[in-house]
Amino acid sequence: MQNLTTNRDASAFRKAAIRPATRADAPELQAIYAHYVEKTTVSFECEAPDVAETERRIAAVDGVYPFLVCVVEEDERGNSEDASSLPIRTAGNKEKRAKNERIVGYALAHRAFERAAYAWTAETTVYVDRNWRRRGVGEALYSALIEILERQGVRVLYAVVVAENKASVEFHRRAGYREFATFKNSGWKFGRWLDVVWLERTLGVWRDVENAKSAEIAPTPIRPIVELDAAWLANVCDAAARNVRVAPLD
Repeated sequence: MQNLTTNRDASAFRKAAIRPATRADAPELQAIYAHYVEKTTVSFECEAPDVAETERRIAAVDGVYPFLVCVVEEDERGNSEDASSLPIRTAGNKEKRAKNERIVGYALAHRAFERAAYAWTAETTVYVDRNWRRRGVGEALYSALIEILERQGVRVLYAVVVAENKASVEFHRRAGYREFATFKNSGWKFGRWLDVVWLERTLGVWRDVENAKSAEIAPTPIRPIVELDAAWLANVCDAAARNVRVAPLD
């Protein structure tokens, strides 16, 4: 798998941004995810999906649930020789390095279960380029993702994490999730059985449920992301992205 980032001067990146994913992002998303499939137990897939399958997965949630990417904008002083071998999209003239984007993480939600009564639940997932961990990328993506889901009217979020991934379990705790079940020996990968932890987070709209129960009022259907105000959505993403530490750690 191609390495998405390498050591470089802190000035090589100017800022971070969060935006909705597009099908054009598929090559970079596939490269990030392939590491977790091929080298870790974080994903229970055993073969990394190709770019075409990644495009299909982006399209599967397009317009309904949020699928966000965190990008860093590369400064024109970045190492052009290094950058030429990486899957970077360029906006405008290739010589104008200031507009280069590099995806360093992504987060998405999708319907947790298919039965109609589960329509107000969603499962959330986040993956960060392994060379951009501990810079607030995952936290920023989840902050925006959760705020958007709450605005859509989703009431309960679920996350499914391999139990041995203690860092992810703790990450979800900090994001307001709580553990509620452990499924023993649920997956076989790399020659061993693996436990799975289920976590959940209830959103603020949940407090309306008690009133709905007493009055037997059906909840409002969730709003597809395309129906949310574009300016509000941009503000949520911008606010979250400001928490990404672009400069490398000492």
